[in-house]
Amino acid sequence: MFEDSNVVFQSLFENTDVEEAVLFWQLPVTDSTGNTSDKNVLKITLTRDTFENINWEDFDSHDYKIVAEDYEELIQFPE
Repeated sequence: MFEDSNVVFQSLFENTDVEEAVLFWQLPVTDSTGNTSDKNVLKITLTRDTFENINWEDFDSHDYKIVAEDYEELIQFPE
């Protein structure tokens, strides 16, 4: 998901009208009763300013939690 986010953000910001982009990643998640449904598992928000400050050739995609305007791991695993 993280490396795919790099590709998606770079594609989105090719459009000069885009000033902010928010990615939600969904995956199938099985709950404690065995039922599976698609759940948001990751949210990343970047502004154009942040996007333009990233050196995409050397960027470690696991650093979104540091550089993004908003970063949330949204999944809650059953206890």
